[in-house]
Amino acid sequence: MDASDVALAMAALAPAVCFSDGTDRPGGSKLGGCPELARGVAWPMRKALENLDDVVRRGGSSHAEHIATYGRDDVPFPFFAQIDCAEVRRAAPDVARDLPERGRLLFFYDIWCGPWGDDDVSALVLHDVTPAAKLVACTPPKALLAIEEQERDAWRAAMVAAKLDPNEYDAPRCIHPTRALAPERSLVLPDFMSFDARRHPALLARADDDDFSEAYGAFADWGGGLFEGPDGGARLHRMLGPPVCVQRDPRVHGVLQDDATRWTNPGWSDPAFRERIASDGLAWRVLLQIDLADLTQVRLTEGVVYFIIRADALAAGDFSGVRAVYQQT
Repeated sequence: MDASDVALAMAALAPAVCFSDGTDRPGGSKLGGCPELARGVAWPMRKALENLDDVVRRGGSSHAEHIATYGRDDVPFPFFAQIDCAEVRRAAPDVARDLPERGRLLFFYDIWCGPWGDDDVSALVLHDVTPAAKLVACTPPKALLAIEEQERDAWRAAMVAAKLDPNEYDAPRCIHPTRALAPERSLVLPDFMSFDARRHPALLARADDDDFSEAYGAFADWGGGLFEGPDGGARLHRMLGPPVCVQRDPRVHGVLQDDATRWTNPGWSDPAFRERIASDGLAWRVLLQIDLADLTQVRLTEGVVYFIIRADALAAGDFSGVRAVYQQT
């Protein structure tokens, strides 16, 4: 990169909330574990899928049986994260000004059917304002623990069939390791595939230059400081900033809410169609993105789950329309 290239990149920097290791406390921000709610509040359930046949078809032969098993009945939602809204607002007041002033956001995602299911059914975000002193960690439902054991039995059988030693690998989990998070304001470079990058046409004009793209990508993927996970790799957890696009900008799923349109992607060869999608996509925000490898602490796990919300709904404190999008390489 020469000086002009550096200037282009610096002009594109955007604020976001990233996370470092925090201190465990009642009601604090955290990954995994069990949700903290008022005493007597039940662990939320994902309803049986009304369009199960469609979801099974999308999953294909490799995933059909798995989707059918967990899609036909009501099942407990896997819990992903708890975010203290006031803590995030203090850390990044400009980025998080539309978050609620108090309470916590609790994020749930259907990892079994969600990657092929409808984005709004696969996700649940609760805004809970119970005082921290009255919170209790929910007891994992027996049904969720039974699914975890069933998943582990299937995993062990698959490992043995592949002539691999199950003791040398991590088994799948439905209850993920608990780790406290500390939100911190950071500046990040927008992914070339994100809608945010389209605000910088001079930057995108350099995207086809291999040397520039390599240097830009190295800086964007920098794995130190706030981004460093326990294994030394870069964490991809992020809130309210430009997404790290594993495939394309996940806010496409917010714009193309019609199921048939979303899955068949008509019109992508039309530049005008793509521009409309990119323009309309900026009406959505990435509320939270979760790196599954870091969340689960299970080797060979990959993928990112993006919880997206309309900007006007976020400002109104309405989390009923949050959608979840799964991407992996």
